[in-house]
Amino acid sequence: MENEKALLMSALQATPRHHVNMKSHRTLPVANFTCYGNHDEDCYDVQLLRSYVNEMIELKRLLVYAVGDSISSLIMWRGQVKVGSKHLPLHSLLAFFGGIYVVERTHLLPGFFFLTIAWMMLASSINRQQHPSPWHRTNSFFYYLSILLSNGNSPQKQTLIRPMENHKEAAKFESNWSHRISTDQDAAWKKWELQNEMNRIGNQDLNTEESKASTDPLGENIR
Repeated sequence: MENEKALLMSALQATPRHHVNMKSHRTLPVANFTCYGNHDEDCYDVQLLRSYVNEMIELKRLLVYAVGDSISSLIMWRGQVKVGSKHLPLHSLLAFFGGIYVVERTHLLPGFFFLTIAWMMLASSINRQQHPSPWHRTNSFFYYLSILLSNGNSPQKQTLIRPMENHKEAAKFESNWSHRISTDQDAAWKKWELQNEMNRIGNQDLNTEESKASTDPLGENIR
């Protein structure tokens, strides 16, 4: 078994660079094609560009959902961390007492800011660990901490994933998530159509008022 601590510490090292010398400049495109594939600077793939755009839009959408759900969960004191068979609002409790503590000691604001970043990363990791599907989960912070404190491998045992483990729960979770996204999209489209209809009615009323104001103002004087 490989040394997990050495693998973890290797992430802190710089990526090794390899230099390959060519006898002729004509062989350089062949080497680039071998290492990086067919990526010509003068060639653009529209399908690949669209996939990148869709990926960025999907990440933005997930970020909006994540931020909105996190703020709503903190304010409403909903269950965030699973302890046994129940979910407890530990993040809300930590935010409440942390806010009270830092308000009375404003000189701790810089340290509290960086602590909040670490807290958000841990909360994201805990959220992934509570996913119904074991394939979406990740190792905990204490697992990596035990690797750093040990001589080689972590004393915690890796759990084996059984065939079709939590398949129904994961399918239900994905179905609810897809239904939520589709419902929000339909509501956004209806809101956009309603706004366009209101703008159209407003433009019609404005054109009517302008047509009335453009009549001959001398007509009343002639009477």
